[in-house]
This record gives sequence, C-alpha cells and structure tokens, in this order.
Amino acid sequence: MKNAREILFRIEDLDSYVTSLYERVNISSTEQLRHRNEWRGRLSGMPEAQRGRMYDPFMQILTRDQLLEAGANRGFRIAFLGGLFVIFLSHTPLLWRL
Repeated sequence: MKNAREILFRIEDLDSYVTSLYERVNISSTEQLRHRNEWRGRLSGMPEAQRGRMYDPFMQILTRDQLLEAGANRGFRIAFLGGLFVIFLSHTPLLWRL
C-alpha cells in the first residue's frame, strides 16, 4: 500500500515472504524460530533511533540472491537483444556516417 511517498507492507505479507526465503534454503522451522527470536531480542535491546539502521545480514543475502535470480533472466535477454541491435547497426550505412 502506498502512503504518500512511502510503501507500506502488511506484517502477514512480510512474514510469509521471510518464511518463503527460509524454506528456499531448506532451514527447519525450529531454526527459523530461533533465528527470528534472536533477531527480535537484538532489536528490543536497542534504542529506538538505531533500530532503523540495523539490518539482518542473512535476510539481506537471501533477498539479494532472489533478486539476482529473477533479474538474471531478464538481464540476459536484454543483453542478447542489445547485442543483436549492435550487430544490425554495424552493418548499416547509417552508422558509418557517424
């Protein structure tokens, strides 16, 4: 949901996303709970001003991996089509005039 310039997510949606990341790397539910409780414990012990600056390195790695997997297919297609376009332009007299 958009709120002015911010994008807001429901907690249920974020929890299901995090669960899907854990399941993707075959982490058991007990290990998931341990990791989440450890992270929540670290957050509760911090001052409110510093909480926004913290990030979970494990979640960052999993999210980056998922984004790379989704973007790699599109990136290869764009690179392939771009290469075909460059090859096409290299054989046209229009490029020779530049």
